[in-house]
Amino acid sequence: MSTMITRILDIRFTKSIFIDLLLWMLGFGVFMGLVFPPFTWLILDLDQSQVFSITFVASCIAAGSIVGLINYGLVKHVIGDRFELLIGRMRRIQGYLSDKDRVGQCAGEECFVHIQSNDVIGDTAASFNALIEALRQRTLFEGQMWNFIQLMNKHIELPGLIVSIIREFCKISAIEAGLCMTLQREEWEILESYGIDRDLIDSEKLCKDGGLLQRCMQSHKTITIDVPADVPIEIGLPGLRMRPRQMILHPVVYHNEVLGVFIFLALSPVSAETHSIMQATFSQLANAFQNSLLYERVKKISVVDELTGAYNRRFGMKRLREELSRADRMQDHMAVVMVDLDHFKSVNDTYGHPAGDAVLREVAQIFNHHIRQGDLMCRYGGEEFLLIFIGASQENAVDLAERLRKMIELHEVKWHDNVVIKITASFGISVYPQSQGIDDMELIRQADEALYNAKNGGRNQIKVY
Repeated sequence: MSTMITRILDIRFTKSIFIDLLLWMLGFGVFMGLVFPPFTWLILDLDQSQVFSITFVASCIAAGSIVGLINYGLVKHVIGDRFELLIGRMRRIQGYLSDKDRVGQCAGEECFVHIQSNDVIGDTAASFNALIEALRQRTLFEGQMWNFIQLMNKHIELPGLIVSIIREFCKISAIEAGLCMTLQREEWEILESYGIDRDLIDSEKLCKDGGLLQRCMQSHKTITIDVPADVPIEIGLPGLRMRPRQMILHPVVYHNEVLGVFIFLALSPVSAETHSIMQATFSQLANAFQNSLLYERVKKISVVDELTGAYNRRFGMKRLREELSRADRMQDHMAVVMVDLDHFKSVNDTYGHPAGDAVLREVAQIFNHHIRQGDLMCRYGGEEFLLIFIGASQENAVDLAERLRKMIELHEVKWHDNVVIKITASFGISVYPQSQGIDDMELIRQADEALYNAKNGGRNQIKVY
């Protein structure tokens, strides 16, 4: 019976549900108007002539029709207005779809439908609101991902890429600071940091105890650690003197190889949405990170001597021209020092070229560790090095060169089978602006001539042009 009634009610007269509803209500009102006279005659035992009179029957039909119209009006007002509100919100969202930023900002009365009703109307409104919220969150997610992709495309140099990624996460979440570390020759190194003073990072301690870093690298998975308010962070990750409430370690995995580990520090727990963005971002970041690493390696190869780690001759000459131009413009001093290792050929002949390479590396380390900050060192060729002392007078240059000469003279290069190799070096110095109107090649020629005099004078000494 109910199935038959349902099928009858499913009959459509027009393409409008509300017009069909009006027709059904009017029809039902007319039906009740026709049924009411015999009903009153049978039940109430009224006078048949009065009950079935044209006037009474017409009045009943009219009353039924009026009730049907009133019911339609009530339904149209109560339900129709809610559906019109829903439709209005749908049209507004449809207009917003052309502008993703507006969808992401859509909230409150502007986009959601607030209908308090424990029935299908309320369920419809709740489903609509859930759909809009999901669309809003998805649009925000896509917008944030687009920002990260733009950052990856914008930065080719590794420090800039790392800082921009950490800074963007600081903007969209509770993350306050971060750093990126990588494993080089079995030692952890800090590549770059953001939002935390470098003075707060105990690099030696942080890199020495790398338990969490090792776990993150070996598992290829994100590690999230909630830190109680009364627990200092040194317990979780030694070396960082901050007190965040949450730490997130996220590996950068490229073809099953961990290129680095990001450490994010948050003052409150990071939301699930941020974690989702982080996962999606790092799946894209691996390629950009690898490209930046390759770029750094190529750049390093182009300016650095592979054996000694010193700048190569081409880059050293470029920097010499730049510093000479600066000294000329600022009317400042500078000194060019040519260094040649004494009797280096005998080292190669006696101990072999690998031993000679070891000597070159250790001499370069002496220069690198003991020249002043801002001074430059390059391998000029073979066993010759070029040193550029910025802002140094002749007296300063001689003092600096003498200190380096003594260090080389006292240094012992330990070779295989307890062999100790001793070496000395000769220095030739030319100083600007004692010689006016000269270029970089003339400075080199003068320093080379002074070096020649040092060699002829007995080696292991310093001569000034």
